[in-house]
Amino acid sequence: MKLYVEDEEGDAVWVKATLPRPPEQYEPGLVVDAVVRGRPMSVKLPAEEMYQQEGLDMENCDDLCDLGHVHEASILDTIQERAHCSKPYTAAGDVVVAVNPFRWLKLYTPELRALHSAPPNSYEERRAAHCYSVSGAAARGAARGDDQSILVSGESGSGKTETVKIMLVHLADVARHGGATQQIITQVLRAGPLLESFGNAATLRNGNSSRFAKFLRIEFDRRTMALESSWCETALLEKTRVVERAKGERAFHVFYELLQQRRRRTPKYLPEHPCRSADASATKARGFDDRQSYPKMIESLETVCQLDEAEREALLHCVDAVLSLGEVQFDSVYARTEDHGCKVRNALDLTQAANALGCDHSLLEEGFLRRTVGTSTTSLSAEQAADARDALAKELYSRLFDRVVELSNATTKRQWALQQTESVVIGMLDLFGFEFYGAAGSTNGFEQLLINFANERLQQRFVADVLARAQRELLAEGVPWTRVDYQDNAQVLRLIEARGGLVDILNEECIRGGSGADANFVGKLLRTYTGDILSTPKIRITQAGEALPFKIMHYAGDVLYRCTDTASWVERNRDVLPAKLVEAMTTPAGPASPGGSANVASPVAVFGAAEARQAALQRKQRRQSGQRALRRGSQVNAAETVASKFRAQLKNLMHQIAATKCRYVRCIRPNDEAAPMGQAGSFDRIAVVEQLRCCGVLAALRVARAGYPDRKPLRAFVERFAVCLPGDGRSSTLKRCRDAANAAGLGDFDASLDGLAVTDDVDAPTAQDLREGEDEDLVLDRAVVAAALPWRKACEDILRCLERGGRKGALAKHPALKPGRVFVGKTKVFLRDGALDDIERVRAVVCFDLAARLQAHGRGYLGKKYYRKVLRALLIVACALRVKLARRRAAKRRRLVKAISCFQARWRGIDIRMVGYLQLAKAAALTIQTKIARPEVARRRCILVRDLRARGENLDSITKRLNRIAMEKAGSIPKASNQRGSAVARAASMGTRSGSGGSISGTEKAELEGEANAMRELAGEASKALEEIRAENAELREKARLLALDVEAEKEKGRKWQQREQVLAAVVDEARREATKATAAMHRHMADSAALAGASEANDAYARFRRKLLRHSDSMTPAMRSKLLEQKRPTQKVTITRADLARFVNDCQTVGLDVVKHNRKGKAERRLLKLTSDAAALYWTMPNGKAASSKERFYLHKCLELRAGHDVDPDARNKLICGTETLRKSLQAKHCKLAFSFIFADRTVDISFATVEDCKRSMRYFKAHVQDLKNKADHAVMLKDEQHIASTPVGKNGAF
Repeated sequence: MKLYVEDEEGDAVWVKATLPRPPEQYEPGLVVDAVVRGRPMSVKLPAEEMYQQEGLDMENCDDLCDLGHVHEASILDTIQERAHCSKPYTAAGDVVVAVNPFRWLKLYTPELRALHSAPPNSYEERRAAHCYSVSGAAARGAARGDDQSILVSGESGSGKTETVKIMLVHLADVARHGGATQQIITQVLRAGPLLESFGNAATLRNGNSSRFAKFLRIEFDRRTMALESSWCETALLEKTRVVERAKGERAFHVFYELLQQRRRRTPKYLPEHPCRSADASATKARGFDDRQSYPKMIESLETVCQLDEAEREALLHCVDAVLSLGEVQFDSVYARTEDHGCKVRNALDLTQAANALGCDHSLLEEGFLRRTVGTSTTSLSAEQAADARDALAKELYSRLFDRVVELSNATTKRQWALQQTESVVIGMLDLFGFEFYGAAGSTNGFEQLLINFANERLQQRFVADVLARAQRELLAEGVPWTRVDYQDNAQVLRLIEARGGLVDILNEECIRGGSGADANFVGKLLRTYTGDILSTPKIRITQAGEALPFKIMHYAGDVLYRCTDTASWVERNRDVLPAKLVEAMTTPAGPASPGGSANVASPVAVFGAAEARQAALQRKQRRQSGQRALRRGSQVNAAETVASKFRAQLKNLMHQIAATKCRYVRCIRPNDEAAPMGQAGSFDRIAVVEQLRCCGVLAALRVARAGYPDRKPLRAFVERFAVCLPGDGRSSTLKRCRDAANAAGLGDFDASLDGLAVTDDVDAPTAQDLREGEDEDLVLDRAVVAAALPWRKACEDILRCLERGGRKGALAKHPALKPGRVFVGKTKVFLRDGALDDIERVRAVVCFDLAARLQAHGRGYLGKKYYRKVLRALLIVACALRVKLARRRAAKRRRLVKAISCFQARWRGIDIRMVGYLQLAKAAALTIQTKIARPEVARRRCILVRDLRARGENLDSITKRLNRIAMEKAGSIPKASNQRGSAVARAASMGTRSGSGGSISGTEKAELEGEANAMRELAGEASKALEEIRAENAELREKARLLALDVEAEKEKGRKWQQREQVLAAVVDEARREATKATAAMHRHMADSAALAGASEANDAYARFRRKLLRHSDSMTPAMRSKLLEQKRPTQKVTITRADLARFVNDCQTVGLDVVKHNRKGKAERRLLKLTSDAAALYWTMPNGKAASSKERFYLHKCLELRAGHDVDPDARNKLICGTETLRKSLQAKHCKLAFSFIFADRTVDISFATVEDCKRSMRYFKAHVQDLKNKADHAVMLKDEQHIASTPVGKNGAF
């Protein structure tokens, strides 16, 4: 048995122990024998069984709920292990535990901020714990409309301030993505460092400790999550630190920043300056020294407060004025033996202080040296005057700090009158840590009590939210639950703030005036309260009249408080400034110096404005309570004391926090020396475990392991998630539930649940009441439960729908909700961690689907409307286009008709002219023939006839002779026998006339020749005109023919282009099909390039490896591919002949190979490896030749790859070069050094050989044989493809 036991020797708190003989029954306190740190010893069993974690990686345990055994020791070990591995954040349910690493880690990147801003998915891997998860959850809760609060708590120096700044940067990043302006984001981020300069200081435990309580409220737009405004509420500034502090501590940072910048002499208020240890601590905590922080402070005043140079100087002059007050010193004045008051040691110091303050010199001196009570005036001693001076310095700095906060809020806070959008608020609380001083010379005083009181209230808030309220609600709602015990601090709160408690007793002493004393206060307190919560040391040494020390048992430990003369609780609680000093600070003097001008930020102006506001507030409060107004500085009312104001402010703050969803970050200080994590002694287990016990992490973890971090009222759950119901169930379910609630008269039954909330009253039920079941709020009103029944049924319907999922629609797009993650109570729904985000994600999918449908209908309607509009427009455009085209066609037709008409007219004119020219030519020819040719012929004939007659021939012979001559020339001379008045007849008649004694005279001959010449000219002109007409006619005919040819050519070209497009389309389709077939064939026949004869085994392996890389080249870089190819490049060549291969195959078929076969579990078995009769497949037989139990056949042509388990290099002989995971396991298990495996698609066959040579030879032959079988198979497939292609018919244009 392995347990944790208490460490009685060292400081480990808990140590691991092994019990060799564990007891039969576990008994707390039983002494048993165990082995601790390797040594046997006797140990005592702890009160709780603390088993050790077995098989759990604590370093990667992001949530303590994942621990198998949840107890203090396992939590402490887990946090320590993660802290040493630079993982300071660990989740404990909804609470994040943050260990201060005291150094900056690379855990705050924009990628992590974006990751934690998105909602987590229960189906994805769990995210690492981070403070961003808290701020991201707050941002998502604010986006749902719920106000959020982030409470960061822990001891001083645990890193609360830095954690708040880190989460603030995350929220600013969320706001930046939401559309916020860069200016307001910058102002919000820079307001924090500004308040650090004025409100933080270096203490013994922390170099940048917040000395005031700060509640930062950031306002976002609910719809866009854009940052709209922010404001800071402060309380309980430790103004005493201005005048006094513990040794080794510093005052506020702003004093030292001014001193480093202005190099002035050391003021008396800062006697420890320079204190190197405190300065170094502050520099380490802030990350920069005082000289570097001064420009940042000035820039913040300019950016955040929007002050110009004069206003900044006036504001910083107030700090100088506070330091100048410390220079005023007092000496006692003695007259004989009596004390007659005091005087100012150096009048120049008082004058400079009055000038720096801007007040009247005489009034300031009067306020320091004398005090008026009623009508009497008394002189003050030197100590009393110094107290008055210190009181003025503290009050002035307090009001200066309030002024800086007011200026910062005035810039970043939005006016309520200007709000136009619905907004949500995220609050971030940065409270000073729990403090107690136990060192010599240190005293826990009034300020420490108030600081611890605030931490007690914060612890109560944590207990109420995480423990008490959760259990009370679960029990009241009927949720199956086992009560968890936890540490309750209600009794301490009753002691401090209840009626008649510590604050009231202290106020009574303050009201008594001069008779009030610390001794009376402590005496009344001890008489009123007795018990373990309040006690006083048994051995105490006090002087006469000195108050007794008392001890209060706080949740973080016992603290001993003391009341001393220098730190009187009554005086500090009164915090009353003398009336003379108030009068001096409200009466400005003339501008005696540049610092004394009446500026808005001058000391007098700051003090006077604050005094006026405080007086108005007091008058209002007294008027409401019916009391008489008191003069400032005369006496104090119980409601005006410091403790009463702080109690009221704290109660108001807790009420604001109670109205929000609280999220917690518990900061842990791992060591007191601020040593960075990773160094020796950087994790003090005792200090860490005390902090874990105080903050209640263990109880919160137990609640979170079985709890429900998210819960919603039934009405809110149904109204938000009823949209997930299918069909009409959404509206009908809401209507049914609302009608039932209204009919019962409890429509808004959620308001009745307010009784279950843990109030901020100290009389709230304690853990003891809860354990005993005496809380009346555990019983709900029956009417409320009855009115909630319809809503509860609706919730159950919604959950059934979410758990069942959907086969179609939006629910089918998201996995079903796992059962048991949501429990429906009587009035609320309780959800386990992550369930709300999953349901929200389903709702978002459903809403998106419904919105898509609505948008589809809307877009459909708009589309149809737009379609009709476009259709009408298209009709109008089409009509206009048709009109335009018709007009264009008509104009073209008119132009064509006009052209054709012109052509026809010209053609007809040409034709007509040609006909007229022919007639003219014919007439001209007849004229020529009649007047020239025929007369000439006739004349010749007449001469011939005359000659013939003269020879004595008669008329008949002459006629015959002429006819014969005419017949001989009939082919060239046209017949004119049918013409009237032919030449023969005329010649005959002329011959007759001439024979009868007549002849042609010369005059006639000349006339005939003139007519003949005229006819010749006329015939020539007619022939020329005829030729021109014929040429023009031919030209026109040629143009018409060419135009007709062009038209036919264009038509033919158009037909050819259409045919070509069709052919090209068919060719492209066919080419695509052919390319697809060719690609498939190429992939199938890629192995044909390496023939078996002469092919190298190494080259084939390299080629296959190269092809595999090319197939997967998209998933790797070129450099990686080149590197792998270079590594796999063959180094030598091996040739295998076909005869050797045949001999090897024959041996494998007949004899087989003696191998060791490895199954999937890595078990090695001796077998004979054989080939089938066709040498195509592998199978196994037993060594004796019997058939093996497995009848499987492994066909070698389906083998994807052969992987070798050795290399030719002798140095690498005992190394596994490559192989599957199964092969590696088998080799490691059975120590087989030489092996190779057949890689198939569905499994891997691993075998081993005895020697290197057997393995190499078998590997070589098997590769050749497998390649041969693959080539044959590919060749057969190629032949089938060719036969298929050859048998496929080919159509036209090459199409199949």
